[in-house]
Amino acid sequence: QHPDGLTPYSRVVFAVILTGMKPIDPQRIEVVDDAMVPVLRAMTIAQRLAIAFDCNETVRLRLAGHLQTRHPDWTPEQIAQEVARRMLNNSWDEYVPS
Repeated sequence: QHPDGLTPYSRVVFAVILTGMKPIDPQRIEVVDDAMVPVLRAMTIAQRLAIAFDCNETVRLRLAGHLQTRHPDWTPEQIAQEVARRMLNNSWDEYVPS
């Protein structure tokens, strides 16, 4: 329950109604816009993977820049570890001892 009294589901329903966006299908990880389907299908697997890798690199670099701004005292190694931890959704802790 959010402080505004709405459940997460209610907030999604309101967003769908107010913005006209597509509702999220809980059976799928993401919902591709209908206009993008033919574009993605026309691409090779290598092209789609290249886009995914580019997106990953963009997020990693932006997160590293954000962390450098917020924590100017951190070393590059600390920033790299925090980027990895966040991008791996805290699963980093399972593989790297403290």
